[in-house]
Amino acid sequence: MAITIFTAPRSPALSQDDNYVVLETDIPTASARPGFLVSGIGANTNVLRLRWGTTLVEMTFVANPTSPLELRSALNQTAEEFYPQLMEGLFSVPAIESAFIITLTATGVLLTLRGIPNGALLAGSSGVTVTVFGVGATARPNLSAMVSVYQVGRVAPLVRLEGTYNPAGFTEINFANLLPVQVGLPNASLMAGGNYGVETPGGFAEFFFRYADQYGSPPQPERLTKSANFAVVAGGSAGGSRLRWGASGSIQLCHAYFNSQDQFFSKPIGRQQPDWVYLYVNAATATTVFVTVTFSDGTTAERQVSASVALAKGLHAFPSGPLQTAIASVTGADTKLAVRYTFELRSLGPSVTYDLLPDFHPWQVVLAYDNGAGGIETVAMRGIAERGYRVEASTFRRAQTRVQGSDEGSIVTYDAEGAFSHRLRSGYYPADYIEHLRALMLGRVWLVDTLARRFVAVQIDGRSLSLTTDDDDLHALEFTITSATPDRGAHNF
Repeated sequence: MAITIFTAPRSPALSQDDNYVVLETDIPTASARPGFLVSGIGANTNVLRLRWGTTLVEMTFVANPTSPLELRSALNQTAEEFYPQLMEGLFSVPAIESAFIITLTATGVLLTLRGIPNGALLAGSSGVTVTVFGVGATARPNLSAMVSVYQVGRVAPLVRLEGTYNPAGFTEINFANLLPVQVGLPNASLMAGGNYGVETPGGFAEFFFRYADQYGSPPQPERLTKSANFAVVAGGSAGGSRLRWGASGSIQLCHAYFNSQDQFFSKPIGRQQPDWVYLYVNAATATTVFVTVTFSDGTTAERQVSASVALAKGLHAFPSGPLQTAIASVTGADTKLAVRYTFELRSLGPSVTYDLLPDFHPWQVVLAYDNGAGGIETVAMRGIAERGYRVEASTFRRAQTRVQGSDEGSIVTYDAEGAFSHRLRSGYYPADYIEHLRALMLGRVWLVDTLARRFVAVQIDGRSLSLTTDDDDLHALEFTITSATPDRGAHNF
């Protein structure tokens, strides 16, 4: 007896996506249980005798049944006409109906034993034919698949799962949301340029599982078998997408800069805005970072940003903003206006094209957010911002004394927490990019403090976001963010 993997889970896959393993057993399930096939035409006085374990039921065919152990005989009927009548008659026999699954087939009435026989199956009849099947199979009570899931590098299992087999001997186990993975932020010290460095920020993990058939009372597993390793990256797929993350196999760009028609678009970026390109590689490799800058006169120039970088299997973050890649050092940048550049991981293939925004707004606010595809992205909110302060507190009224000073009061406030809030406006962006930014509502968001070189966690208020309007060429976002770290006191210590 053995359990086998019929279909392995996808690897790599996003951690929140449904990701099934299909297991198959050769231990008999409902479809392989023993039973009887009753065929032929029963005439008056014919007898049908069935025995399973210690139970014996003897039924007689008569013209007008009056007893639970009597079946209606055929009256000038073909087998095709008689079998439905026979099936209805067997349903009327309590011992048969409770012990067997009764189904109609083209060759007769099939009686499949619901449970496990305590002994042999025997049959005797006159007029009708009874075929005993499945007698040689050894079934198991309470049969199911047991799966223990382990994260590579940890000793204890994450979870133990069970799957009930269907009649064909298959079961499915879903590994969605099982691994505690979260995309890590890049090094904030590199957001303003300087030394170029590729990071391994976290958000990638591998798992395996041990699996076996289990049965008995209580169920006990057979010898466990260990699976291969499978890779997951933190994130989840878009519901309407026709593309699947990880379909490229060995290399996956962890950004979805393409629209609903699967057409790639250039990402708008401020000239002082930091950004990163996240890449998953399924095996050790190496790459060299290049930028190709396009000027307003249509000419281009190229710059090698880094020497060859060795990449281990996993998730990697490449600084890709204008300052971080020093596009101002490209030949000709001192006399020409750069309007676009392409960030390229040469020899591996992935690239991202950026459209440089024409000016720098003094009130620009940059947000970073978890894009749901295994990466962190930034967006420049270039419109006029409004700043406010929000407080939440609890109060209660206390009883007044007969003599009470005016400094005491009757209403007491406690558990007061405050937080800065910002009403942000994106400024105008293309429709494809505005719709892309809906990811802001689904994951973690940070305010990028470029002066102090840090990320400050914030929350976006509300659960809806207005995106685009038909027949408009200019589109913008507007929403409010609130600090995710509340004030217990309002001061600058």
